[in-house]
Amino acid sequence: MEELNKQSVWILFVVAILIVGGSTSHAQSGDTPSGASPASASPASDSLTFTPDERLSGFANRDDVTWFVFDPAAYGVSSPQRVVVTGAFRTWSQDMDDPRWQLRQPSGSNLWVLSINNPNYNSIPPSTPFKFRIDAGEWLQPPQLASNREGGNLVFAPGVAPLRMRAEIRTDRTLWVRLTGKGVERSLNPKDYRLLTDDGLEIPISQVLPNTAAESLLALGQSIDPRRVYYLEYDRHKLRSLCKRDGWYRTMYSHQPLGANVAPDGSHTSFRVFAPRAERVGLYLYREADDSPEDAWMTIEMADIDHGVWEAIVDGDLHGIYYDLTIHGPSDRGNRFYESHPVHITDPYARVSLDSFGKARVWRPTQPARPLPQGRPAFKDVVAYEVHVQDF
Repeated sequence: MEELNKQSVWILFVVAILIVGGSTSHAQSGDTPSGASPASASPASDSLTFTPDERLSGFANRDDVTWFVFDPAAYGVSSPQRVVVTGAFRTWSQDMDDPRWQLRQPSGSNLWVLSINNPNYNSIPPSTPFKFRIDAGEWLQPPQLASNREGGNLVFAPGVAPLRMRAEIRTDRTLWVRLTGKGVERSLNPKDYRLLTDDGLEIPISQVLPNTAAESLLALGQSIDPRRVYYLEYDRHKLRSLCKRDGWYRTMYSHQPLGANVAPDGSHTSFRVFAPRAERVGLYLYREADDSPEDAWMTIEMADIDHGVWEAIVDGDLHGIYYDLTIHGPSDRGNRFYESHPVHITDPYARVSLDSFGKARVWRPTQPARPLPQGRPAFKDVVAYEVHVQDF
């Protein structure tokens, strides 16, 4: 009897090992798409089940993983050869061959699925519209019974309010922080926040002062350069945010006219551009439209005058002269100054430009059109044409 009990225990032990080992192996067998923040380790789709509502809605969330779920029966199609998801998160790309967005059909299942790593909805935000496409690219209309059907699209996670943090640089000693989302907890303890430069240097925070229920003012222990890149981390909710400069920009105003302007008496031509984050701005003047920077008629270092405005004053009436700019600044990651992207840019305030990215051209202001002798006609009598100015 004692020998039989020993054998029974041994058999149960072996069975337990097989069950645990089999489950672990099974959970690691699911292949996931590469790129675009896919799930690096997610439950195997073969072991997942989806509710009828998830099949109609086209998605399901499991912990930090979002699953796109395509049920052919819900769309009235049979045996699709390829299924792809696209939407606002892909800027509605029509590329059917990108493996990152191709769903796969697990063995023995009629469903097609795709897993995306989506912690706190950082990859695919709530209320994002999407659709499925099959085979050669046929667009499928959402099922009539889908609860998230809206405007001919499916909507991902409608009504969900994830935790979010927005940080704005206001001055060289203050940041404005807004915390939102379901279950958010705001701390007034400076130790719960970390302000970091692009290369990881920590900037001390001396105080956190409440303003509204969601907004706080962070007082810094030392001055920062608002032109540089900074990140704010909030340990309580494991949030990290790029510090935006909107608040800093809102403090800037200059009465100086921007763009290229010829003086009324033709004595000089002024060039001004708003580039508050620049450390240096170069102005290149050309006599011909196809001249290269090496053939520039004149090259000028513009001066930083006030509130982010750079200026150059050139003698004479330069009406018709072509020009472009180089903008120089910090080489932090995410910046696109000349140091990392050596290109010339057009003047966004120019009256005349060769094209969206070509040279700008100095041009005198034109006179407004004369009013109609009989005034504006009744709208019902108006025949309106929309034309491209260049073609017209």
